[in-house]
Amino acid sequence: MLKKTVTIRDAVALTIGSVLGSGLLLLPGLTYHQVGSGGALLAWLIMGLLAIPFILIFSNLTHRHPDASGIAGYVAQAFGPRWSRGVTYVLAGTFPVGIPALSLIGANYVAYALRLNHWATMALGYGIVLLAVGTNWLGVKAGTRLQNLTVATLTVLLAVTVLLALPHAQLTHIRWHVAGYPLWQAMALIFWAYLGWENMSFTAEEFHNPRRDFRLSLFLGFIVILVLYLGITFTVVTILPQTASVTAQAPIAGMISRVMGGIGGQAVAVLAFLITLINANAWVWGGSRLYYSAGRDRVLPAYLSWVDASSGAPRSALGTLLVLYTLNYVGMALWHYSITTLILIFSQNFLVLYLLSILAYIKVNTAWSLRLLGIVTLMITAVFMAVFTWMLLYPLALLSLAWLVPQQRRQPVAAEPKP
Repeated sequence: MLKKTVTIRDAVALTIGSVLGSGLLLLPGLTYHQVGSGGALLAWLIMGLLAIPFILIFSNLTHRHPDASGIAGYVAQAFGPRWSRGVTYVLAGTFPVGIPALSLIGANYVAYALRLNHWATMALGYGIVLLAVGTNWLGVKAGTRLQNLTVATLTVLLAVTVLLALPHAQLTHIRWHVAGYPLWQAMALIFWAYLGWENMSFTAEEFHNPRRDFRLSLFLGFIVILVLYLGITFTVVTILPQTASVTAQAPIAGMISRVMGGIGGQAVAVLAFLITLINANAWVWGGSRLYYSAGRDRVLPAYLSWVDASSGAPRSALGTLLVLYTLNYVGMALWHYSITTLILIFSQNFLVLYLLSILAYIKVNTAWSLRLLGIVTLMITAVFMAVFTWMLLYPLALLSLAWLVPQQRRQPVAAEPKP
């Protein structure tokens, strides 16, 4: 059984790590490059505000079901165990895809700053995966300590970067003429940068008091994330030229190089490494809890539910995920399939899961004010689903396994002897 050791401070760090990810390294410049300075700032602000309904929905569902099964548990309450198993299969097919993608995005950024070759970049990306899995392997205390320290360091570095850049900002760069369709496209891109609230649902079982602390930790993390996203985007659009190649490819690198000169490359490498590490650590944490819960419920093999007594870590789940991450890295090395493909798979799968979670929220809440929030959020999610077409067959195929794979019976757990 997982230990209840997560405090509000730990949860805020995990929230920031789950959401503040590799999108920060690329998307502020890419959106600026596509829709201009005013459009980029509006897109980041609007998407930040649109994240609030998702936070309210996931905190409401977690209050009802504070369990490591997360989204699968929400869907089970609303639609029954078969749909819950389908959600678990979708999640099980999603977590092994996301971590290799985000780790390699971070590694590519470090490589850009330090002029590393292809194989050194691959090795660095895989090293980030090993570090994230290894930290989780040591247990909850070691994982939260590293996450807290890394998040605090990164937050300070990003804040200092913004402050150092402000004297170089040129407000004349900002143009507020924005067309509707390009703004929607930019917002669809940014949606990926605000994924991660659902990852926190898998940690609820380890909170000291999830019903009291879960929503508070999400909103505290959200405030930090929104300020950092807007601060970085503002400095990028007021310092870099819109049409420069570095703006679309490595905006933070370009901005820091202008502000810091020769040491900019090293500063960029440190920021990229820290962003990727906290993101990987948080998602490995969430993924291992999902695999643990699925093993406990016999949706996936039972061996995944083994928890090391001394560390409190679900090591069978972590070991299995490491094997799957490794296979993805071997695939990228041998067959050169793109990071973009992995990102699209990861994003669309979670959009499907968002839809199911929101439908579960609408069903289990009878108050019309809460249902209206769910309906509005459902419409927002459906708008961004329009980006994906035939690739949606992958999550739908995983979902259908619930009707094709026989369910194993969960063995009763023996009562623990009284002291």
